[in-house]
Amino acid sequence: MCPEGAAGDEPLRGSGRRPLLPAEKGVYAVCFRLEGPVEIRDRRGRALAKAERGYLIYVGSAGGPGGIRARVSRHLRGPQRVWWHIDSVSSSPLARPVFIYYEVGRYGRLAEDGLASYIEPLEGLFPLGMAGATDSLRPHMFYCKDPGAIAEALARRGGTLWWCNDEGKGCDL
Repeated sequence: MCPEGAAGDEPLRGSGRRPLLPAEKGVYAVCFRLEGPVEIRDRRGRALAKAERGYLIYVGSAGGPGGIRARVSRHLRGPQRVWWHIDSVSSSPLARPVFIYYEVGRYGRLAEDGLASYIEPLEGLFPLGMAGATDSLRPHMFYCKDPGAIAEALARRGGTLWWCNDEGKGCDL
């Protein structure tokens, strides 16, 4: 569940650890702890939503070169420019990664929608409008106060769950 570092991956900002992420295509969810409010903006700088102190979970798909490793590493190191909605979060100094969940194989809008619709009805999870879903009709960005139950549900789904913090548990606010 918590593999040791693998050379070549970007370090998890603030954790000093490196996740062992596959270069294959797939679908993923990244959970960030927000130490304060963060505005989610589009690439033109327009505000789409605001997430308060708590946790934000983003569901995405990795179908390009480098697969899950390339896409998730980009989110974790903080992008140089805001392109996707999640970049507003991952580039914020108030955001710290908590866990990464991924499934190798299926990718694209339908796989992304499938993972998002799996977690959407979970108790305590609230969609942030349509933030994170530029090519979909389903929300892909969610807010919660406690990500533990979400992580447990994802682990039951059968992919790989990797905790970013040293304790292997969710962070307390």
